[in-house]
Amino acid sequence: MDPLSLLVLIGGVLAGSAVATKPPEPSGWSYGVRTPDMIELISRVVPGALVFDLGAGTELVDSHIAIELGADRVIAIDKSRMIEPRDTRIERLGDRYSIYNESLIRDAGEAKARGQRVVSIVSWPNNNERSEREIFQILDASDFVIYRGHNFSGTACGFSDLYRYFLERPVQAVIEHPSNTMIVYGPQGVRTMPPIPEELAGLMNSQGSGVIEFQDRNGLPGNH
Repeated sequence: MDPLSLLVLIGGVLAGSAVATKPPEPSGWSYGVRTPDMIELISRVVPGALVFDLGAGTELVDSHIAIELGADRVIAIDKSRMIEPRDTRIERLGDRYSIYNESLIRDAGEAKARGQRVVSIVSWPNNNERSEREIFQILDASDFVIYRGHNFSGTACGFSDLYRYFLERPVQAVIEHPSNTMIVYGPQGVRTMPPIPEELAGLMNSQGSGVIEFQDRNGLPGNH
């Protein structure tokens, strides 16, 4: 049985969850938070997987978490200078998706041929649409996408086409937090879940709709 086949969590606590690890706390801590429930959620997706950490951050926090939770290999991509990984299974690349796409898609195909899952982590995505457009090919090649970001209370990330893309992917799990929301998107297919407040806020932010407060998220147009 797929590890997420029975899990759809909307802003609650994972019943009977057992957190295998906790995120490291390096200097230069990256955006937002990773709650124990979020770590548990990641632990259900990444074991044995090839992971693309898109927007990995200087400290490679999510890359190291993925390895600690059983990922087979992580390819970390970020425009910032990244630290030397603590594990040789983490490979660092720059953020020019157009340069690396062919290689990454080939890696994904080879992993799937071996029976491996392919997972992309999209953490606080860039809101520069032009620089991020090539990301869609990588996401299409991924069985699961783990998104973490925040589009409330004056904070913004991502761009309109990214959230339109997410609105077409089936949702496996959601954890809402005042600092950021985590969404796990499953394989391509028919989506039955209505829009998630974070997705709607991302669209509205990219269209210049003004500040949306987290506590008002359930009143957003289309959130029903």
